[in-house]
Amino acid sequence: MRKLIDRITAALAARIGREKAETVVQLACFCFVGGINTLVDTGVFSLFYYLVFGGNDALRAIPFTAGYLAGVVCSFILNRTLTFRSKGSVKKQWLPFLIVNLITLGLGQGALALLGAAGIEGILAKLITVPVTLIINFIGSRLIVFRKEPAEKE
Repeated sequence: MRKLIDRITAALAARIGREKAETVVQLACFCFVGGINTLVDTGVFSLFYYLVFGGNDALRAIPFTAGYLAGVVCSFILNRTLTFRSKGSVKKQWLPFLIVNLITLGLGQGALALLGAAGIEGILAKLITVPVTLIINFIGSRLIVFRKEPAEKE
């Protein structure tokens, strides 16, 4: 997978420059990883909700939290290794990663509330918030969590 990413980056770099190509490819990988995280989150939620708790809505917060946390852990691992190829300390990156994700979650919830107040609800509101939260999360991950240290820069 890394070789494919490197080839795509090199091909783009010839057209738009190395720095822009790396950003575009990282954003594409970030979106791909986001899709995988969504599948993990939904899978763990479904497993807990239906198999462990028998579809009990009174306990749905437990499978929701388990799914969300599984998605965040998956996101951390894949973004660290695939998207940003970070060599930094896992211990130093985990807490900032969690904070960036919780801030993004809060901003997404706030945006949903604002859209709801404006009469935009449901899936349409969610679809409107996705690009905004995705970009905020990407920038936070790139500039704060997985930023390249001077020794790592090529």
